[in-house]
Amino acid sequence: MSGIPNSPGPSRRSLFLASAAGAAGALLPVAARPAAAKPKKTTTCGSYRAENHFTVPDQWKNDPQRPIWIDGEYHYYYLYNPDYSTGGTTAGTAWRLATSTDLVSFTDRGIAVPKDTTPAGDVWSGSAVVDTDNTAGFGAGAVIVLATMSPDDNA
Repeated sequence: MSGIPNSPGPSRRSLFLASAAGAAGALLPVAARPAAAKPKKTTTCGSYRAENHFTVPDQWKNDPQRPIWIDGEYHYYYLYNPDYSTGGTTAGTAWRLATSTDLVSFTDRGIAVPKDTTPAGDVWSGSAVVDTDNTAGFGAGAVIVLATMSPDDNA
């Protein structure tokens, strides 16, 4: 006898065998898994348009707003300059709207808030909210645009 009492825990041999069995079991599902298919390239040659990102049908967008859920659709507002192709000579932006049910495929709904419709000019950045309690007086469920704009027409 060595004078060391018998340990109530597992032996080194049983730990080694259990580890080896676990490692072998972990390899089995990997070996049975089919090879993943290579993703298909969907862009056209020379296109700089994003594949997995919302893009506008024409011109440019900026300042995207948080999508809001209304009657089974996400409403996605963003700033948009319809006159951009004229060389930027017409300043200002409008708010454009796109809708989606899955945030993958979008439907363009056109300009929601036109530019230059107030004496102070066009709307700038902001946010759209759903007024569920008719706080603004436009009816329960109305979309309210909280936007910033120039205090005068010297923007």
